[in-house]
Amino acid sequence: MIEWKDWRLTWDGAPAAMQFDNGSVWLDIVGDMPEGYDWELLLQEPEGGLDALPLVARPGGVGVLLKRENLPRGGTYTLQLRGTLRTDGVTQRHSTVTEVLVPASLSEGAAWPELPTAFRELETRLRDLAAHPPRPGADGFWLLWSGESGAYQESQLPVGTGGPKGDTGAAGPKGEKGDKGDTGAQGPAGEKGAAGDTGEKGEKGDKGDKGDKGEKGDKGDRGETGAAGPTYTPGANIAITGSTIDTKVFPCSPNLLDNWYFPNPVNQRGQAEYTGSGSSNVYGIDRWAVQFDGTKYTVATAVLSTTSETNVGQMNYMLPNNEAMQFVGKQMTFSLLVDNPDGVNVTLNVRDRMRWSHLLPAKTGGGSLITTTGVFGTLNSGEGVQASFYIPHGTSIVPIAAKLELGGVQTLAHQDADGNWLLNEIPSYAEQVSRCQRQLIPLSSYQCPAARLGTNEILFFVPLPVTMRTLPTINQNGFQVLSKTGEAQTGFTFSVSSLRSNGVIINASKTGHGMTDAVLNAGTLSLLSAEL
Repeated sequence: MIEWKDWRLTWDGAPAAMQFDNGSVWLDIVGDMPEGYDWELLLQEPEGGLDALPLVARPGGVGVLLKRENLPRGGTYTLQLRGTLRTDGVTQRHSTVTEVLVPASLSEGAAWPELPTAFRELETRLRDLAAHPPRPGADGFWLLWSGESGAYQESQLPVGTGGPKGDTGAAGPKGEKGDKGDTGAQGPAGEKGAAGDTGEKGEKGDKGDKGDKGEKGDKGDRGETGAAGPTYTPGANIAITGSTIDTKVFPCSPNLLDNWYFPNPVNQRGQAEYTGSGSSNVYGIDRWAVQFDGTKYTVATAVLSTTSETNVGQMNYMLPNNEAMQFVGKQMTFSLLVDNPDGVNVTLNVRDRMRWSHLLPAKTGGGSLITTTGVFGTLNSGEGVQASFYIPHGTSIVPIAAKLELGGVQTLAHQDADGNWLLNEIPSYAEQVSRCQRQLIPLSSYQCPAARLGTNEILFFVPLPVTMRTLPTINQNGFQVLSKTGEAQTGFTFSVSSLRSNGVIINASKTGHGMTDAVLNAGTLSLLSAEL
């Protein structure tokens, strides 16, 4: 069963989907979901197509029937819930993505055995005789059909002349009602009847498929000036945190970036500032890295600056390949809201991290909102992608929010009547933390007892709030093994040996450690990292 908890899908260990021959499986989805949305399950086949299956209400919750055609092959399927707001048909909510292993069918790809030749010949002969029954010949003998010649032939079986007509027998018992006969041929059209009563209103039909894009129409005449629109009270602007803007007024596309609101960022490493080193990416606040000597990001003031006389100041967001591959060939828009861009050329780019080829055209300029749009280029398997914004050497900016979205129109911000740029929404901090924890989890001041003691190793199970993106690595300097009485032990090396849905298993290795009890101690520098 898949459960709905705090806007993410979790798997409780039971099979969520199973493939059987000529069968189907019902997938239950339980939990609290926001009202006013039409929900559907997005089902991505392994290296295959994407199905959107509407949820069906039934006692105890909602679910969807996964048929054989929805699970055509064994492998890892990707699941996600998507809700569309009924009032506008545009605003959407999404759950996190969950992967489910579907076992292969026993007969997958196998052909049905051919019927033996003798049975096929007999079947053909019987069908041929049934289509050509015996008929009386002109000389009083029956004509029988020959399958070899394909014609009727005379036989030696007399037809018979028949005896005199006998007396009518007594009436027999009434027979049982026979089967319904075949539908007869259509009769001639009758006269037009009187108008019938108006029928009841039918149920609403299913939503049709999206039609093809029409050709661009001719430019219309300029319309008359419309009446003044409603006045909106500014909520969250570029410098202050405030309440979320109503998405019914300002519809927003899903943001493909996590931790995109810089005034209140997820900063699990806890440092006050992050400084670049050489030309390598140095991770700072979650999912964002600074690059090049002289580049510095100050968390409290949200200032990106560079003192270098040669290098630009750059912040990069890394996108995994399996996410970026779905953007290939699609129109995309990258936007950045900044507080002080006057006199500073701010450049936006979405680039292939391995080949460094431009996938979206760069755009520079002043103003509070900088945006660029273009078609996402080709990617090879395993290649990573980064979304970047950077400034010339010796300058600084204050980034407020960034957004990468599908389509050619930015939905990050809007302008009020005075021309000020205001954010359309402010993200949930708790939701952003949960998303970032798939990449990085600190274990500051954490202790847990040993789960198993071996001769040369000790295993510790560490529960985690979310399932991490992949098997994480650990900061060796932050961990140590203690005896039950608190004495620190030396000589141990640490590694993550297994990733579970509810935690990780950390292996502490030391030949002949001789311990009978142990505690894993995580210091202030202890990190589990699955970052790109």
